[in-house]
Amino acid sequence: MFFHRETWDTYELARMMGSSSLFVMPGLGGLGLNSAMACGLPIICTQADGTELDLVKEGKNGWFFQNGNYHDLARVIMKVLAEDEVLNRGW
Repeated sequence: MFFHRETWDTYELARMMGSSSLFVMPGLGGLGLNSAMACGLPIICTQADGTELDLVKEGKNGWFFQNGNYHDLARVIMKVLAEDEVLNRGW
C-alpha cells in the first residue's frame, strides 16, 4: 500500500496500517515510523537524522538498508519477506 499526502485520512490510515504486515520507509524518515510502531509493525528504513536509530533496533523491530541504495532496499525487503516468522511475530 502506498500513502499519498492528499489522501491522508486518519481512520483510513489506521485501517490500512492495522491490516499490514510490514512498514517500509524508502525515504529519509518522518512520523511514519512512529505510526508504524504504534500499530506494531516491523519496519524497514534507512538512517536519516539519527532518531530512527533510537526507534528501530536491527533484527528486533526492524531492519536498515543503505541510504540511497535501492538494491540494498530490495535485498532487505526480500530477506524479510522470506522469513515467515518475522511477519507473524506479533511485534
